[in-house]
Amino acid sequence: MILPAASEIKKIDTDNIAVSAELDAIGFPVAPGEDFTAYTKRVEGLLKFREKVISDLQDTGYFELDKDFRLPAENLISDEIIDEAASITRLLYGFEVRWVPGFFLSQSLGLLWGGCSFSNSSNYLNVFLVRFAFATRMKWFLYRRDELIAHELCHAVRSRFDDNTYEEYFAYQTSPKVIRRYLGGCFRTRADAIFFLVPIMVLLSAQIFTAVYGRVLFPIWPFWIFSSIYPAFLLIRNHFERKYISRAAAKLKSIGVTKPLMVLFRATAGEIKYLSSCQSDEQVKAYISGLARHELRWQVISWRFINGDSKHNG
Repeated sequence: MILPAASEIKKIDTDNIAVSAELDAIGFPVAPGEDFTAYTKRVEGLLKFREKVISDLQDTGYFELDKDFRLPAENLISDEIIDEAASITRLLYGFEVRWVPGFFLSQSLGLLWGGCSFSNSSNYLNVFLVRFAFATRMKWFLYRRDELIAHELCHAVRSRFDDNTYEEYFAYQTSPKVIRRYLGGCFRTRADAIFFLVPIMVLLSAQIFTAVYGRVLFPIWPFWIFSSIYPAFLLIRNHFERKYISRAAAKLKSIGVTKPLMVLFRATAGEIKYLSSCQSDEQVKAYISGLARHELRWQVISWRFINGDSKHNG
């Protein structure tokens, strides 16, 4: 589907799920709880925001993310580079995105920082940033440019899902590395990173103190226990949440869904957990049918990945 003009979104027939399915395929999934009016308003708003970014770049030479953060036109990521991620997101989740503005960021946000995304539902802001090193290189440190852009586009596409539980899980599935795909879902919020690092820093400080002063004023083993508690919690939580995903995918496959991860990418954490607990194919079908009766999102999901013919399945 050619990227529609914002002014044309209002003309879409509210009874035409096929058009919504085409929008879904270019990175506009229906958010939880959205009816057709809210959905079309959001799509129109996101496209108008993109037009504003392009207009600002042409008129002033930069886009002002905030008053202290300007993104120059020369750092805009080209469509050709963004397209590198298309095959990843298309095969994993059934969408290709060309409407989210991306920029190479010349200033560093951290030694190991690779990229991030910004979104705001009130003004439809939706942009992503990646490290400037990727402007000329496909690979930097542990990251590949295509997987990193695909990762950030997953965040951009799901920005209205407000899903801390599986947001990072889905984004990290774009990585070719098994370890990142497995552990990526551990750190769901900034608090996870803080509670992970602080005990380790306390342990390190205790060991440095012992080494510097050459004597042990207190036992070190409690610090080792303290520093391992939160990492253990993250691993256990990640393990069980991955089991919910795996079981839900198996339930969908049992009713003939050939690409269950595409369905789950558009589902909420509660829906994933319920699907994983279903005891029969009939229960799965009844649950999805009930969701589709009340949610435009599940009508589109059913059209593309469950009830539609093969041309709609990706």
